[in-house]
Amino acid sequence: MLSAEKIKKYTTGNFNYNNTEYSEVTMNDKVFYTTTLDSTWIASDNKLLVENSIRQYQNKPKKKQSSPYADSFKVLEEDDNSFSVVINNKNNLDIIQRLLPNYDTSTFETKNWSGWTAGDFKIENNAITFDGVYKAKDSIYDYMNLFNNTQAQTNQLATITPTNFESFTSFTYDNYSQLAANISLYNHKEADLKNDALDDFISETDEFGVIRLVNDQALAFSLIDETIDIPAYLGTETNNETFRDFTISKLDESIDFNEKLSPLITEVNQVGFYIQLGNFVVFAKDKNVLKDIITASKNEDVLPNKNWYTNFSDQIADQSSVLHLQNTKTLIEKTASHVAESYIKNWDKAKNADYKLAAIQCTADIGFTHIHQVISKSESKRSDFIKVAQTASTVLENDIINRPQFVKNHLSKGMDVAVQDKSNELTLINNTGKILWQKKIEAPILGKIQQIDMYRNGRLQLIFTTPYKLHVLDRNGNDVAPFPLTFNSPITQPVAVFDYDKTRKYRIAIVQNDKIKLYGNKGQSIKGFRFKNKAKGTIIYPPKHIRVGSKDYIVVNESNGGVHFLNRTGKERIKIKSGSTKTINDWFWYKNTFASLTTDNQLTQITTSGNLSKKAAPIAIENTQIDATLKTWVSFAENTLSIKDKKVDLEFGVYSEPKIFYLKNKVYISITDTQTSKIYLFDSNAKPITGFPIYGNSLIDMENADKDNALEIITIGEKNSVLFYKMN
Repeated sequence: MLSAEKIKKYTTGNFNYNNTEYSEVTMNDKVFYTTTLDSTWIASDNKLLVENSIRQYQNKPKKKQSSPYADSFKVLEEDDNSFSVVINNKNNLDIIQRLLPNYDTSTFETKNWSGWTAGDFKIENNAITFDGVYKAKDSIYDYMNLFNNTQAQTNQLATITPTNFESFTSFTYDNYSQLAANISLYNHKEADLKNDALDDFISETDEFGVIRLVNDQALAFSLIDETIDIPAYLGTETNNETFRDFTISKLDESIDFNEKLSPLITEVNQVGFYIQLGNFVVFAKDKNVLKDIITASKNEDVLPNKNWYTNFSDQIADQSSVLHLQNTKTLIEKTASHVAESYIKNWDKAKNADYKLAAIQCTADIGFTHIHQVISKSESKRSDFIKVAQTASTVLENDIINRPQFVKNHLSKGMDVAVQDKSNELTLINNTGKILWQKKIEAPILGKIQQIDMYRNGRLQLIFTTPYKLHVLDRNGNDVAPFPLTFNSPITQPVAVFDYDKTRKYRIAIVQNDKIKLYGNKGQSIKGFRFKNKAKGTIIYPPKHIRVGSKDYIVVNESNGGVHFLNRTGKERIKIKSGSTKTINDWFWYKNTFASLTTDNQLTQITTSGNLSKKAAPIAIENTQIDATLKTWVSFAENTLSIKDKKVDLEFGVYSEPKIFYLKNKVYISITDTQTSKIYLFDSNAKPITGFPIYGNSLIDMENADKDNALEIITIGEKNSVLFYKMN
């Protein structure tokens, strides 16, 4: 405790104000001023505040003050933007009851707080702050005396806290033995750290804290050395679950940390599972809570990755004995339920305020505690508030063999999800993750499933090919007659569907090596189409229909003669005047030309009149992958992604091809690193979309899949699961 001898030892100056002496004290490079008024010790890092306290004390009225809070706190000085207070801590309960008359104070222990708190409130445009000191009475039963003789460490809990948190509380210490001894004295127990494996484990840490999510909470410990063998301290079963490359370990017996760490921890008891996340060991009752934390970590959807948090964190200290961080929306909602009825409307208005986070820090020092409190508005741009959250996951019995894709639901006007597993079972899932039906298909589906309105009545069917069949399924997964059609020679490309005049008189293109056959709505062969593939090259992409003005072009890319542009009957529509058109890539309608990256690594463009031009490609590396729209050219090779000539260097990994999505008048470009399970998303200017990367193991599909304005994303999670994300 801070005795008169210690004050004298650290005194670096003495002053006199209105015949009352006060001292300047310097400790640990921090300066504060102190005096004693009528047995009340006063300290502040503001000299003016101490002088004002002296003046207020000397000029106090003889009669009792009329303020209902007179015995609880005193305002020493105020102006338009700030005021200074001294608070009698023993009356905290009285203050709470007056300010929040509907608050249940039955569990509030007044013995936890003693002495006085003095400090300054400041109200600024973007923040409300309080800075002061807490001076406890010389009692082992004061809450802040729990940190006597300990040194605050860096608060790291935010690094694993999901952005959808409600609050967290972090406690740090340099010596757990000392903290445990303080806790034992506080709880009237004898400290015994000798044969307790749990104490041995906590002794390997320098921080613990509670992360509170919407429906549950987790308890996390920060390891000093993350390489320690945790099962050596905690009895752990050997048959554990793996989730996204993390092991969720089950304890032999559940642990009640409340018994060990109360009153600091009072809400996390009987935890049965834990994970190691970097230097953190995280415990929970329900392993789904740990999965949520793993998901947030994998998606990099944790606080330090959000600009609104990093802006806020600049206003709090890196180290403190106690750090409580609160989502302000949740705080306001809870406070509004406790205020007097006459103030409810005002608190309802506060729900829409720009204040996003609130924090209070307490840092133990010699004989007193520094307090810093801040409620701050976010200064981030609107784009920083784009939020990506996993909304559902669907687990299948077998591993998935093709990436999930959205398909239209003509009943809901939304989107469902189609996916096939290695047993060749096709599954249709609604956009909330519920399985609608499953159907066994005889073989793997080739490429992407298409949809047609066979009867031209607004009801959509699924159409796709397998190596020997053309399938058409109705809304409930039933075969639609006369399908499936069976072929003797193998089908070598995904089905292509043409609707030349948007009349739903479909032409269904089937590719068999170097040949193309067309079929009608009812499975009848179309006799008027004949493609003479003189080069006999294998067709390497499904035929593509592109309409330019009033003319139809069927683009056929084959391995020997390059690209062909056909009319509806299969005759050559464009005679290319000169130049090689061989490519391993698809052809796109780009800047009013047919364009691709040819095998000479040139961006090759062909006009409708047959003129061919070549120019240097943004990336000219062998095996470069491309995608394009009318105005956007995207290419990827090695670890470089090029979007409209702007380049992004990604981490080295194993990447999917890039994919362009055009949704709600905006272009998005996605690419997935399947080695690290990271999905990246960029805009048309090569700027990363906030909230990404997210976790996933396949190229995504992306649509507005339901009735709200948010975009939905689907991908493969674990090998047998489909993940659903919402971006808004």
